Amino acid sequence: MGKRFTDTEKFNKHFLRSLPAPYKLLWCYITDNCSNAGIWEVDLDVAMLRLGVDISITKALQLFNAGDQRIIEFDNGAKWFIVGFVEFQYGELRNEVKPHRPIIQALLKYDLMKYVSTEKKGYQRGINTPKDKDKDKEKDKEKDKEKDKEKDKEKDKEKDSAITVLQPHQVFIEQFGKQYEAKTGQPFKADSKHFIIVAGLIKKFGIPSVIEKARLLAASCETGDQFFTKTGWCNFTIEALSAHWNKLIPKQEKAEEWRNLFTQESQQ
Repeated sequence: MGKRFTDTEKFNKHFLRSLPAPYKLLWCYITDNCSNAGIWEVDLDVAMLRLGVDISITKALQLFNAGDQRIIEFDNGAKWFIVGFVEFQYGELRNEVKPHRPIIQALLKYDLMKYVSTEKKGYQRGINTPKDKDKDKEKDKEKDKEKDKEKDKEKDKEKDSAITVLQPHQVFIEQFGKQYEAKTGQPFKADSKHFIIVAGLIKKFGIPSVIEKARLLAASCETGDQFFTKTGWCNFTIEALSAHWNKLIPKQEKAEEWRNLFTQESQQ
């Protein structure tokens, strides 16, 4: 599990306090799920599923950039750069500090270094000059005995900090299975057919509708008020969700107690 610094005073600051609740969650989410260089690969469907809220990408950018520019869009909007993230996590980037190098390289790759405060300018020339490469080789020769240990440590750090990007249907099935196991005490066995079914439903109706139908199915399994849920939680299946989609209709806010289903995900 990767670890990062967090500002314990962030909720006292006007910027975060002024955001509507869903966008407070989104801001915290992207600062936890971005890369070590402060780059978030935009996937709003997964974010909404994990946070359990509806979010507008346009509104998010308007709110986050109100007053100051905090988000830089690039790669045709597919990626966001969080301004100030790098300085907060690492201070001033220095090429001689080994853990800083991949971060500097990522920023240079996307022409983002201009948004980062550095100890001194000139990274674009200094990182890749032959002179610097020769110096690095000499240092590596001096540290041959520790090289293997350092590589192992860095691999462990990369594993810890790696962010698994799940597709919306994968996240949905994971949480669906947790609810099934919690209510039945039986293991939930997801196979390829389940992933195909859920992916198809999300593509056709959208993730908010699929979540709502799952909540209605949960409410019906609790009461057994439908012919396809009369035996209770054992009927809480992906097949039932798909086969009886049109029969899952809200009844006098009966599903209200299931509002919290699919609204939170375990910390990565």
